Amino acid sequence: KARYLISILAMASGPLKMSEMMAALDYKNQKTFRDNYLVPLRQAGFIAFTNPEKPTDPENKYRITEAGKIFLGGMI
Repeated sequence: KARYLISILAMASGPLKMSEMMAALDYKNQKTFRDNYLVPLRQAGFIAFTNPEKPTDPENKYRITEAGKIFLGGMI
């Protein structure tokens, strides 16, 4: 699980859709990907929506936050 979390943070240095992240990690189940990885990263403040005012917008993408960058050690 940690490998996926770190990979997601690294990928989110540029805004990406959930489907793009899933494809890069060869992950198939959208619900478990969101529930197991994206929701915990958002709750921890490591990633955020590009359009937080509209969390259900289908065009929303994920991006790394400053806290996420610090967590990764400032590599991004």
